[in-house]
Amino acid sequence: MKHLEPAPRAATPGSRPEKKRNRKTTGLALLLAGVAIVGGLGSGMTHFWGDAPEDSISDAQRQELTQNFLKAGTVQLEQVADADVAKALASMKLKPEQARILKQEVDKQATQSSDPTRLAWLDIWDFASQDGDVVHVSAAGYEVDVTILKAHTRVAVPVDASKSVVLTGVVDGGGGITLGVQTGTGELLLPVLSPGESLTLPVAL
Repeated sequence: MKHLEPAPRAATPGSRPEKKRNRKTTGLALLLAGVAIVGGLGSGMTHFWGDAPEDSISDAQRQELTQNFLKAGTVQLEQVADADVAKALASMKLKPEQARILKQEVDKQATQSSDPTRLAWLDIWDFASQDGDVVHVSAAGYEVDVTILKAHTRVAVPVDASKSVVLTGVVDGGGGITLGVQTGTGELLLPVLSPGESLTLPVAL
């Protein structure tokens, strides 16, 4: 599997990073099962390459996207507010036991200061043509497939001590999987992915 990572390396990439968790997070990783969602929330569109039936990204544009990602470093995500934790957990479509375990992990942030698990909002979208691209999101044992749209899709993800989110291409609607991520400093357009190709986002809250 091909990987892309920003420098300096923040985490070892992989399509299933939960297998490399330490003993502290293994129980949570085993209980969080993959689910699939399709949807779009929020607003905002990027029309750098128009609305063709499929993506048309030149080699020069692909190289520029990769270079910009490698220079980006840590990606700032929005932490889920305490008042919105229940809503965020519900949106993750977890089984009741899984939601309970994750809620316990999130609640630890109020009683400990060393790397508790937190929930964050990941806003992603298709920055080129909305052509059915699908990306797999993996973080702290939680996994979900998302069909990316022109409108931003907001996904709640757990962020543990690894401080990373792994994005893996699943379906290419044509011309590559073109994925943008909203950060605390603006929009970040990621390198074009192929099915099975992964990249790791080092994140901060």
